Amino acid sequence: MKRVFLLCFILLNVGASLAHAQSTTPTPPPVPQPTPDRIVGQAKVFYEKDAYETKVVASLLLYDERKNGKIDAMGMGVSFRVYGHKVVAPERVVLEFGTNTYEPKFATPEARHWRLLVDGEEIDSAGLRVVDTVKMPEGNVVEIVFITIDFATTFNQIAKGSKVKIGLGKREFELKDTQVEAFRDILKTIEK
Repeated sequence: MKRVFLLCFILLNVGASLAHAQSTTPTPPPVPQPTPDRIVGQAKVFYEKDAYETKVVASLLLYDERKNGKIDAMGMGVSFRVYGHKVVAPERVVLEFGTNTYEPKFATPEARHWRLLVDGEEIDSAGLRVVDTVKMPEGNVVEIVFITIDFATTFNQIAKGSKVKIGLGKREFELKDTQVEAFRDILKTIEK
């Protein structure tokens, strides 16, 4: 009797373990990140063979504040794409701002306004385009907005500036020297 009981007990446990193992969704492998073809300071150059184009990108953390378990962070991506393998000066550059915060930053039209001051002079002022707003399960709000700027004028003024301020909605902040240096690094990727 003990053998039958023990055998039933083992079979039930093995069966339950197998059922649990089959119902558990395996963790997908991490998505491989592309390897840059070239790195110049903070700028990364990626040649995309299938599209026959080259992308240049730099990513900057503008601020990351954490208070009482709440995140309030914003990053900026600076990028452009050109046709072919050689990096040439583009016409336009995309500035993409991403937030991860406890409340929406760009919910109203007034908040979706951008101002750029270089060495005390207002260079550009326009509306930002909203790409996406997602409410996360943890309660955070992730937003992505962008603006395109002219390479020959606006981008070059930022790269050559010594004091660069960006206003996004009600918030204004000055780029650190290392952040302005990222714009200069992007200039260095351009092949003569």
